[in-house]
Amino acid sequence: MNLIDSCVQSLIKLGIKKGDNVTVCLPNIPQAISAFYAINKIGAVSNMIHSLSAPKEIEYYLALADSKFVLLLILLLLILKR
Repeated sequence: MNLIDSCVQSLIKLGIKKGDNVTVCLPNIPQAISAFYAINKIGAVSNMIHSLSAPKEIEYYLALADSKFVLLLILLLLILKR
């Protein structure tokens, strides 16, 4: 099983399904690309947010995207909680 197919299986276990909006807010790492392709392979809609965006910008984009799921680093979550 390749990296994208493995990611597909993990995302399906989390409950992501066709038609869901999923935001990816990760730095430029291979996992971000794998997540993007895996989300699209499921049939969900992927929204990309640059992980170095200001917290207010990220909040704005998240509200605009109306995502059911968000993939991000725990460090970014801690920054956004402030």
